[in-house]
Amino acid sequence: MFAAFTPALVLGAAAERGRILPILVFVFVWATLVCDPIASWTWNSAGWAAEMGVLDFAGGTPVHITSGASALAYSLVLGPRKMKILQVLSQFAPSSLVPAS
Repeated sequence: MFAAFTPALVLGAAAERGRILPILVFVFVWATLVCDPIASWTWNSAGWAAEMGVLDFAGGTPVHITSGASALAYSLVLGPRKMKILQVLSQFAPSSLVPAS
């Protein structure tokens, strides 16, 4: 399950900016070369991080740190969002289900 959720966090950086084929290639390469080894280092009892005493039960290191750093790097490569999309989204008024007092 972690192998499915971790790339999903990275893909949030590519939303509205990237094409699907390069994203799929990136996810495959990234999961193989980055996510899987770091998860093995952390969660395998013979991994070097586990041998150093790192205890990670919720996935903070292999999931959140790797996906956050990778999303930052991927978004820097893609560049800023297109202004056209931001202009379309700014036309919608904010809504709230809570009644005004």
